[in-house]
Amino acid sequence: MIKLKAHLDTRTHRLLTAVASAAETLQLEWMVTGATSRVMLLEIVYGLPQGRATEDVDFGVMVGNWARYRALVERICEDRRFEPDSKQR
Repeated sequence: MIKLKAHLDTRTHRLLTAVASAAETLQLEWMVTGATSRVMLLEIVYGLPQGRATEDVDFGVMVGNWARYRALVERICEDRRFEPDSKQR
């Protein structure tokens, strides 16, 4: 796993670490998308200060079925700082 803590805010780092850990445990492919991926690429990799327009973190995970999706959510939420979206139940 790539260590980016020094360059990401604590909340984003915690989330991406939880997703990475859950995906690794379940052997799922995943990727960061949206503004966070732009910040990681331009600011962290290339050192270009781009700022951040949004505070959300978008990521995609390849799951084969709803059971794998639920397993992913459960694994991420083992870290009590995260909880499932009540609208998704």
